[in-house]
Amino acid sequence: MRQCNRVKAITASVAITAFAILGLASPSNVLAEETEAQRMEAAREEAARDAKDTAANPSGDAPAEPAAKSNAPERTTGAADSTRKTTDPIDSRTDTGANPSGDRVTGDRTGNAPERTTGADAPRTGEPMQDNAAPDNAVERTADRIAGAADDARDSVSRALADDVMADTVKAAMTENGFDDLVERLADPDRNRIGDYAEQDFDDINTVVRSLNETFREKYDSRFRFQNESDVLSFVAFNEVQKDGRNTATVMLPAGANMPAVTLPLVSEGGTWRIDIADSMTGADLKANVLKHLKMIEGMKEQWPADRTEAYRAYTHHVLAAIAGQ
Repeated sequence: MRQCNRVKAITASVAITAFAILGLASPSNVLAEETEAQRMEAAREEAARDAKDTAANPSGDAPAEPAAKSNAPERTTGAADSTRKTTDPIDSRTDTGANPSGDRVTGDRTGNAPERTTGADAPRTGEPMQDNAAPDNAVERTADRIAGAADDARDSVSRALADDVMADTVKAAMTENGFDDLVERLADPDRNRIGDYAEQDFDDINTVVRSLNETFREKYDSRFRFQNESDVLSFVAFNEVQKDGRNTATVMLPAGANMPAVTLPLVSEGGTWRIDIADSMTGADLKANVLKHLKMIEGMKEQWPADRTEAYRAYTHHVLAAIAGQ
């Protein structure tokens, strides 16, 4: 298009020159000359622009339009993508110089350092994961200690109650008119069976009891009080068991000092222990047994031990043997 304009401009310029030479000027011609002059000026300007464009694009091809900008991410396909993958240092390269062991190195593309899992650090197949179980173990040990302490405390209470019933039984036997108090230490069926018989005054028992207490005071410079039960009765074995859904226990006195071994059953009643005597034993049988053993103690007063605690033990052995029917 610019070449056509250039041709037209040259043609117009030649025509104007011819009119000037031939002297063909007229008013209309003058106007035409002015118009043609303007056209020539425009043609010269156009020619100058064309010359400039020709110098910048000597081939004469139309300049390519600039590509539109796009925010879309650059897509890499084909060989370029293949080249990227083969040169990716994280995904596919094994650097034997930096990793002579050949162990796989894992990492990511965010710059995090790769981690290697080898040797003793790697969990073996089928092996449970190890964790720090010390807190759990500490809790378990504490719970065990608490449970053990609770069991020990309960056993201690049971044993103390057993000591109490034995000591109270011996003290009742060594007290004037204390036979009914002795019967109160028996199990409920035994108390009911003996009944009102225990309410009697037994002068024969009271006479022996007075004699024993006087002799005891003279020898040991103290009345018969049976103090420090746990120390005195430490020679007695105690065993608690569950029987028919009920708490039961046994106390066992070893043989010694011309006395046989004695075993007495205990039953739990009202939060304490009671002595369970033979069902066949009557009130009269029990009274006779107690009187017999009290007289045995009185008859051995010359052989009583020098130690007061041992004397308490001898009295205990005799009274419990009487209740056991021995």
